[in-house]
Amino acid sequence: TSAFADADVKTSFSGFGTLVGSFTDNDDVQVISTPFQTKGVDKDLDFGGDSRLGLQGRVEFGNAMSVTGQLIAQRRVSKDLDPEVEWLFGQWSGISGLDLRMGRVVLPAFMISDSRFVSYSLPSVRVPTLVYAMFPGSSVDGLQALYRRKIGPANWSFVGTYGSASTDTSETKDVTNLGVTAELGDWTFRYGYVQSKATITLDLAPGVLPLLPVDFKDKFHDLGVQYDNGTVFASAEYVVRKTEPKVLDSAGWYITGGARFGKWTPYATISRTTAADDNVSAAAFGPVILLKSVNEAKGLAAGVRYDVATNIALKAEVGHYKGASPFIFSVSDRTLRDVEAKVNMVSFGLDFVF
Repeated sequence: TSAFADADVKTSFSGFGTLVGSFTDNDDVQVISTPFQTKGVDKDLDFGGDSRLGLQGRVEFGNAMSVTGQLIAQRRVSKDLDPEVEWLFGQWSGISGLDLRMGRVVLPAFMISDSRFVSYSLPSVRVPTLVYAMFPGSSVDGLQALYRRKIGPANWSFVGTYGSASTDTSETKDVTNLGVTAELGDWTFRYGYVQSKATITLDLAPGVLPLLPVDFKDKFHDLGVQYDNGTVFASAEYVVRKTEPKVLDSAGWYITGGARFGKWTPYATISRTTAADDNVSAAAFGPVILLKSVNEAKGLAAGVRYDVATNIALKAEVGHYKGASPFIFSVSDRTLRDVEAKVNMVSFGLDFVF
């Protein structure tokens, strides 16, 4: 991290990075880190699925105004280290405890949305992919308000966000987010809600058939809890996603726990996603079957972190995933079917901040 000042203008820069190598025991499917990837990990050693580089800068104009930008290069679709602006917003903090932002801001759908791409801040190699990929959007262009205040014994924070987002194949609008977090001693409790409207463009037969737009309505709930006394830590989140049409109706949860022994931090995570009772198979939507429906999937991972220095960590992890999930499994043939698989995956990585 570096900083310099000129009169009332202060500028600071920081960065983070992750280099992860992974391989599996299954060549029939590939394990992806986000649904935005089409290329994943199979039996061949792969260094692109979870590797990324991030740069962040902040310019402060006096005590109330600032501009923050964050650029992240990571695998998108099949291209490794593809750079994209993750954040770029202006902030006004003229009232104690209140921040007003405008621009491209984080979409806090999950408990660790702010730092989900900063792997150094995590005990594990990656966030619980099976659950966090259920809502892959991480930022929106719009407005955001954050308010923090101590009420009784707890430190509370409230957030509201409104905006839109777009990718090469989707347009999402009317993204509305509300969240509340309470910190009480070693405990943190959080609830988050996101609703949006999206149009996804399906390319059924490139060069043969016209692009098919599909409209979606989406509602997402997240309930999380975390405990960390400096030595022992545990966290859990339970999420529910409701869409119209119901092809992506689903629920998911994970539990992570571990302990710190000097520079060593062993940990384990168990996760699961299930289809909602009224989930409709994607096959019921004719050409829309390109949108894979959600079925049951399970994940189990265990690993260890070793802190080499105050800004460098080494990690190793073994994971087991099975079931059918569009959130974690992909095939080179992007056909109109769900992917059933059982995969063991080994990962080792280097995380750093500067």
